[in-house]
Amino acid sequence: MGAEKQQQQPYPCKNIVERISEMYMEIDSDASRALDHTNDEYAAVQKEMTALQKEYPVIVTFLDGKDEIHLTAEEHRAILTWRTLRIHTETLERLALYMQGHTDCYAYLKRIGAL
Repeated sequence: MGAEKQQQQPYPCKNIVERISEMYMEIDSDASRALDHTNDEYAAVQKEMTALQKEYPVIVTFLDGKDEIHLTAEEHRAILTWRTLRIHTETLERLALYMQGHTDCYAYLKRIGAL
């Protein structure tokens, strides 16, 4: 009987893993929005990206990928700069999610009495 009961119980973390997986996009979006208000570096990079897009509308056209475009050397540099900035924001977002994961894990372990 003990073996049957053990087989019927799901892996203890399965429920939380499934819930996190289902909520990932919302968690990711919340983390990005929070960064805009809590991380000066992130906000500054976002502002610089927006300014580049306004100064070089070809960036948006390039990202849409719908039309054929021909770039000047200056526009090409602007796109490369924008891409570098975007990679930087993604790194900051991943770091925020990583830290949020630690925070959530600590709270969960405390809640279940493991800490």
